[in-house]
Amino acid sequence: MAADIVSMLDSSFPQVETTFVNDIDRENIESLSSILEGKKSSSQFRAINRGEHPIFAQFEYMSAELSEDEIALLPSALVSMSGKMINDFDGWFLNLNLVSEMLKKGIQKTEPSGGHQFIPVNIIRTDGTTIGLGYFWKVLNVVDAINLDSEGVKPIGGREIKRDSYLSYKEGDIYIHSDKVSGKAAWHDIRRSNSFIISTALVEFINREKINNIRFRKFMK
Repeated sequence: MAADIVSMLDSSFPQVETTFVNDIDRENIESLSSILEGKKSSSQFRAINRGEHPIFAQFEYMSAELSEDEIALLPSALVSMSGKMINDFDGWFLNLNLVSEMLKKGIQKTEPSGGHQFIPVNIIRTDGTTIGLGYFWKVLNVVDAINLDSEGVKPIGGREIKRDSYLSYKEGDIYIHSDKVSGKAAWHDIRRSNSFIISTALVEFINREKINNIRFRKFMK
């Protein structure tokens, strides 16, 4: 079955630039990056030992919440270089994004059962005064939902699409299995893990609330 049209948030939309308050925060993020890379490698190693392709390790490491120790390495504040509040959605690092209270509300309303982790972060000016509260957003949903018979997909590094193929995309419609993403606000597909997909319901919330500092584009049917 084909799902409703779903979209990808466009990270090329002009973002509000933020930076670290100090070098300690920067160093902590480098430490956190190393920790998460280690977890990724360990998950892939376990998948290989089970006789699986490393692509399926994403179900394990991408769906895991950050632990309390890992959260402690995130900055408690970020400096807005322009003195403006972040957009309702801005990209960040480490598979995290920056979102506003409004978008957080929309995600949780669309998917009240969970599937997402939100970690508060103060947005401040260069003089240290507070602008507002944002959130680091980690999408925990990981699915294998792309219909491999879609005409708009092609394998990377091969001619035949297999169960463990990484996919690139070409002209034509791409379909997903609606039962695998039912009720979700956003999710990573294992074949496109470096970005995530948002549901029609979340797009409708964005449009209904007239949030105009987010851009998204149609991705699949």
